Amino acid sequence: MKGCYYPQTSFLDAKKSSSGSFLWSSLVWGRELVEKGSRWRVGTGQSIKIYKDRWIPRLSTFRIVSPMVLGEWSSMDSFKLQDGSWDDVLVRQSFSEEEAEAILSLPSSRIGLNDSIIWHFDNSGVYSVRSGYWIAKDKDSNPSCISLNPSVSWWKFLWRLRLPTKIKNFIWKACNDWIPTNINLAVHGVKVETFCPFCCQKQRPRYMLCGGVLL
Repeated sequence: MKGCYYPQTSFLDAKKSSSGSFLWSSLVWGRELVEKGSRWRVGTGQSIKIYKDRWIPRLSTFRIVSPMVLGEWSSMDSFKLQDGSWDDVLVRQSFSEEEAEAILSLPSSRIGLNDSIIWHFDNSGVYSVRSGYWIAKDKDSNPSCISLNPSVSWWKFLWRLRLPTKIKNFIWKACNDWIPTNINLAVHGVKVETFCPFCCQKQRPRYMLCGGVLL
């Protein structure tokens, strides 16, 4: 697949091809969905590029659109004081009122926390199939979500596969987090152990399958 669709680059930089297969189009669609719903969580700001990266949760695109006042690759810590707090004056001088208020509303790290990439549409910051599905489904009312190609429909593709009905039903239940795992049973009041039998860590509020791998 690499030799056919992105021989000189990586999958993250590969472009959608009009002559690409359904599988390739689906992979690119999924990648774009994850990219659209991901953003940086601000720590020190040293890893975040002010104008290139997605890092402001209160803006629909998570990105700065004001004209550049610093270099294109400047990092976000340029707008912080030595103690880690925001430089209020510089922020207000450099961005629109909406952007400045959104930036100043972000908690500033004064203890050297690293910047990290998170999934915006889940409180845990971790992507799940279920949250991705609902964001894709709600694309028309969510301005920050990817515009989907109706011809690339995962669900139509799934139901048309020549698989036993019970397998397709299982996939559908898994994507909607309806598998009766211990954590889901506990949420509904069943007294069961909620530690993963594979890694012995407490399960998160989503299913764990395939040897403790989070889906």
